[in-house]
Amino acid sequence: LLQFSQWKKVAPLGIGAMGLFGKNEVRAEAQLESRAVSSSSAAAGSTQAATRGSDKSAGRTRQNHADTASQSGSKVSHSVGPDLQPQKNVKYRSDPQTYVFEDGPMEGRMDIRRWFVERAMYFLFVSAFTYVVFLQRDGDMLISFAAMWQSVLSVHTASVKSPDHIGGFLETSVRDDLFASSYIERDNFTFPGVSADIYGSALIGSLTVRQLRVKPETCSVLVERLQGRGALPPGMECFPNYSPAVEDIDYTKELARKPADRDTHPFMQFKTQAETGSMGQWGKYNWYPGSGFVMKLNAANHVEKLALLRQTRWLDTKTRAVIVDFVVYSPNADLSVVIHVIFEILPGGVVDSVIHVEAIALDRYPLASQH
Repeated sequence: LLQFSQWKKVAPLGIGAMGLFGKNEVRAEAQLESRAVSSSSAAAGSTQAATRGSDKSAGRTRQNHADTASQSGSKVSHSVGPDLQPQKNVKYRSDPQTYVFEDGPMEGRMDIRRWFVERAMYFLFVSAFTYVVFLQRDGDMLISFAAMWQSVLSVHTASVKSPDHIGGFLETSVRDDLFASSYIERDNFTFPGVSADIYGSALIGSLTVRQLRVKPETCSVLVERLQGRGALPPGMECFPNYSPAVEDIDYTKELARKPADRDTHPFMQFKTQAETGSMGQWGKYNWYPGSGFVMKLNAANHVEKLALLRQTRWLDTKTRAVIVDFVVYSPNADLSVVIHVIFEILPGGVVDSVIHVEAIALDRYPLASQH
């Protein structure tokens, strides 16, 4: 009991002391925590300041490096990438055909500079060559000479309206005008009603007369009915317009009749384009190849051949095109003219003509030839 009573007196003092001590501990812990926070904040601030200082130092360092690199120039670039950039003032070999570098850091890549330079030089050469060859020649003379021949030939072709008129054209324009005894002394190309100076042109080589023929085709039902009524003769054949599919390479007359002297006349033998050496020509209605049945006329045989043309009726209803080719030369103008006269015979019997004239200056270097 005595101990218990003493404890009761002492216990409140102990509990109060414990409470006082507990509050003091809480205050101490709070103070310690606040000090720790403030010290950590101070440390963080010092760290950030140090970082900013280091960044500024690094920036100054990079700036110094950049200034040094800009001053050193090519030394830095070569030290950074020697394998990617070729050295200055050093020429590397490239293949002349493929323009690919054969050595150096650009090996295997295309030499763009050499490719461009060579093509620019070639373009300049072609331009200069074209100017010297073509523009130094009087172009007005070429145009006027070709126009003159176009006008002269149009006088006679305008009157050709049937296949028989084609023979007349050959007899007048060929026999009476082209094959004269003297080409230079006589102005043999001035036709009646045409006042033009033809410069005394001369025929060069042979004049070629070539015809293209077609095979017969089945006539329409209306033809058979008209034949039955007597409006058309029996056994009549129909011949279409020209096309390569219906071209006839075997010279026969109507109803497949073969002329008795066909094998003795070369102009009744078909010649391919390779054999004739002629080029195809455009007419108004069709394209005509260089093949066909060919008659060559010259000063020695033209009278005989034109007479055979009439006698054998070389041109008939199977003829669809007659092409006259020849070349003339004017020594005064120093010009040649290639002429193609195309007579197209349509299935309806109408004959239309086309004239192709091309003047050519064979002597491209007149100054060189004079020396």
